[in-house]
Amino acid sequence: MTVSDAATFRLLQLLKRRNNGSGNLFAYRDGRRWADVRSEQVNSYIRAGAGGDFSAKDFRTWSGTVLGSVALARAASKSPTLSRTGRQRAARLAAETVSDALGNTPAVARKSYIDPRVFDHFDAGETIVDALATLGGTDMSDRRVRESIESAVIDLLSED
Repeated sequence: MTVSDAATFRLLQLLKRRNNGSGNLFAYRDGRRWADVRSEQVNSYIRAGAGGDFSAKDFRTWSGTVLGSVALARAASKSPTLSRTGRQRAARLAAETVSDALGNTPAVARKSYIDPRVFDHFDAGETIVDALATLGGTDMSDRRVRESIESAVIDLLSED
């Protein structure tokens, strides 16, 4: 991962230099010592907050599905009538995009983090390209844009 903001980078360096010596970024004070945040604690927090059987993987899967949908829509907007090879190349690039964002391999991204229906719809010529054209961009840090893209992905997946 690359952190380009200097202030954020310095803060992350300080957080990783805590006296507990583990080097993990996420920790909390337990009396006078630091304790690492464990994945079970994060998932318990998510289950309690969401009121259901959810975990951090659900958020990663949703992010992967959205990012994959955007990548495939971009490919479709460049060439609406892709050949079979072109569709395969676009799917591979979508998996690479997701793997870069989530920090895993393209194979893992495609198998575990992108809803397979996104690829099925893409192969059938259905993407969120119209939603992206309406937005005029894909800046996911813009809440309005992110929510519109997520709504378009929900609509796409609801077609089944």
